[in-house]
Amino acid sequence: MYRNTVGKKIRQAVRETGFTQQNFARKIGIGESLISDWAGGKRNPSLTSLKKIAKATNKPLSYFIDGENFNTISNTGDNAVVGKNQNVNTTPHDVETLKQRMNNLELKVENLNLKISLISKREEHGKED
Repeated sequence: MYRNTVGKKIRQAVRETGFTQQNFARKIGIGESLISDWAGGKRNPSLTSLKKIAKATNKPLSYFIDGENFNTISNTGDNAVVGKNQNVNTTPHDVETLKQRMNNLELKVENLNLKISLISKREEHGKED
């Protein structure tokens, strides 16, 4: 189950820091019971909170979510909650690569539209003669 897996990873990562869950919660600025709920699989952390945990434990975000089924509920703000249903294994590099590919595709589409427009104008001009 997703929550238990993430919870186990949170619990293990916090243990590796040498902090108690209470001290770790204070360190990252969250309520003490919240870290306990996440580590116990009772609740899902927000994406923002999961990023804080990753940074404070010196783990990549992918450590907590790789191979898991999740999607973000809400959009990308503080209220984005890690949930389940969609298999996503991305890193910041993957996101940048995808953005570059999208930009390249948009440029190709724009070039194709220009070519189509030129061909159409040529055909129209040829009909007028």
